[in-house]
Amino acid sequence: MRYMVFMLVFVLFFVACPTEDEILIETKAWESKDGFIQFYTNDSKNYGKIFWTAYENVNAANTYEIECKKMSGSEDWHYGMIFDVSLDLYTYHRIAITSDGYYSVYSQNGKDDEGTMQKSWIRSDKLNTGYDTLNSIKVTKSGTTYTVFLNDAQVFEFTSSITGGNRIGYFAIVGSEEDEDFPNNPVDVRFRQK
Repeated sequence: MRYMVFMLVFVLFFVACPTEDEILIETKAWESKDGFIQFYTNDSKNYGKIFWTAYENVNAANTYEIECKKMSGSEDWHYGMIFDVSLDLYTYHRIAITSDGYYSVYSQNGKDDEGTMQKSWIRSDKLNTGYDTLNSIKVTKSGTTYTVFLNDAQVFEFTSSITGGNRIGYFAIVGSEEDEDFPNNPVDVRFRQK
């Protein structure tokens, strides 16, 4: 009898667990889910790629603010907010964060620009760490001065004459094959304007 129970559990385990061939491979870019805009992929074709989108800013002019959280994927690969975004998406500023508490600030002035690192990667105790943990990113602009806030705490200020417009957006970078575990562990990041 004990042998039959063991065999039954063994068979049910292997029948009920999906194989890699049975796991749905997909990319959901910028779909609404649970009050957030979701970026999701477990497709190995997306290793090392960046995905972004932009919307009209719902805040007052010169104030950009979002909330975001990473549900799964490599904790070292970043996601966050683009702001002051041009219609072609190639002129913008970017605040990048990671699930393990780092951030950076970057500016891009057109498609052919090499970009400017305004703030190199630095750890911040103002960021909440881990998965399914909400972080707020806010930037205010006064003339050419931008002030960066993480979870309502001012962390950095920079000046830039680059301007793209009163648009705001989200971005997510998919890690390399060595960093991600597709298809079993997808990159899943959620965003919303605050």
